[in-house]
Order: sequence, then structure tokens, then C-alpha cells
Amino acid sequence: MLLKLMKYDFKSMLRIFVPLWITFLVFALLSRLSPGFPINSGVGFPSLLSSIYYFVYALLLITVNIAGVILVAQRFYAGLLKDEGYLMFTLPVKPWQLVGAKGITAAAIVVANALLGILSLLIIRDTKMFQVLARGFHNFYNEVQKIDAGVSAFGLTAMVAVFFLIKAIDTIFTIYAAAALGNLAPRYKIAWSFGVFIGITVVFSVLMEPYEALVSVKDGSLLKAAFSSVPGFALSYLQAIFYAAIKIAACFAITERVFSKKPNLE
Repeated sequence: MLLKLMKYDFKSMLRIFVPLWITFLVFALLSRLSPGFPINSGVGFPSLLSSIYYFVYALLLITVNIAGVILVAQRFYAGLLKDEGYLMFTLPVKPWQLVGAKGITAAAIVVANALLGILSLLIIRDTKMFQVLARGFHNFYNEVQKIDAGVSAFGLTAMVAVFFLIKAIDTIFTIYAAAALGNLAPRYKIAWSFGVFIGITVVFSVLMEPYEALVSVKDGSLLKAAFSSVPGFALSYLQAIFYAAIKIAACFAITERVFSKKPNLE
């Protein structure tokens, strides 16, 4: 049943995103093929046209990512907390399946947006842009090497990708928990949801300090012996991932409990 729920969510999301993705890639291709490419390489109309294509491409790149966050919130709110939610909660499924299906499809859209962004960069192949990105990554890699010389460039790239994916899922389930709790308010549900989102974020930010103190590897601590062979950067990375996972689990549990106790059957 979980797969059927995901299929339904994918269909509703892809109806919006596929045209946006196609338009996005078309403008990336137009930017690459325009006579004035790369930007500032010429004068006159070709250069102006290339600049316009490039501007629209950059605007669509921002729009695709912002639309991803907005659509995740909108689909959750409309699909489970509004009229459509009444039908969803009459299905023979558990609340955790409803929440899980929304979360998995939302995470898949986030990954697709990221991959489309990378593909668009490969299509454009702007030398100056690649030089800036390469320089930024090189500086970051050098800083990491000072902490942990054993981290490879490929390993660092994979770690950064996984970290951003986990943080995206973290944001998704924070939105879900905030929307579920905010919907319990008698009035101004959306305003309450915004307030709860800020509250959850602040609470977990405050809890970060005692968490770091608890898991820190110091002389005499229980974790010292267990993680003495783990390099400093890798250990800090694992601690951050684990904390994000705790937050995701907490937000998932909150959302599931709210829907179990008070499903949208009105």
C-alpha cells in the first residue's frame, strides 16, 4: 500500500515538475548554443540574447528549488490536512504510511532537482563558472585536509552530497511536524504552523550543545575508546548526520502521533 501511495504522490508532483524541468533544461541548452555564449564574449544582439537566456536559466534554477520546498509543504497540507485528507484517512492504511509516502516522494523530488541542476551545468559548460566552483571546492578540501589528511576528494564530495540530502529530509519532516501540530489550533492554522516550525528549529538548535557535549570524544569519556581510531573530521561529520537523523525521527514520530490521535476525518 505504501508503494501505491507513493505512486499517487509522484503523479501529482510530476504534473507540475516535469514541464518546469523541461523548460529549465531547454533554457540551459539555449544558453549554451546561443551565438553570444559565453557571457561577455562578444557585443551586440548575440551577446544580449545569450545574457537573456542565461538570466532566465538562473531564474529557473532558483525557481525549481524554491518550488520544490513550496510544493512539498503544499502537497502535505492539501493531501492530509484539507478536504483531500479526509479521503486519505479513510483508506486502509496506517498514519505512518501516509507520512512516509509523502516524505519519500518529497525526498525523491529534492534529489531530482539536484541532479537536474548538475545536468544543466554540464550542458552549459561555462568555463568561468566551473573555475569558480572548482576553486571553492579546492579551498574547502584544503581546509578539510588540515583536519583529516585521509579524506579523498571523491570521499569529501560523497560526504557533502549525503549531508545535504539528510538536511533536506530533515527540513521536509520538520515542515510536516509543524503543519500537523499547527493544524490542531482552532484558528490561524497556517500562522501557527510557521510558529511551530520556528519553535522546532530553535529547540533542536538549543539541544545541539548538550548533544555535542554528550557525544564528544574526550579523555576519560566512554566514547574515547570506541572512536579513538576515527579521524576528527569524519567523527564530526557522523555526529552531525546522527543528530539530523534524531531530528528526522522525532519529527516523523510527532507527525504520526498527531494523525493517529486526531486524523483528518471532518
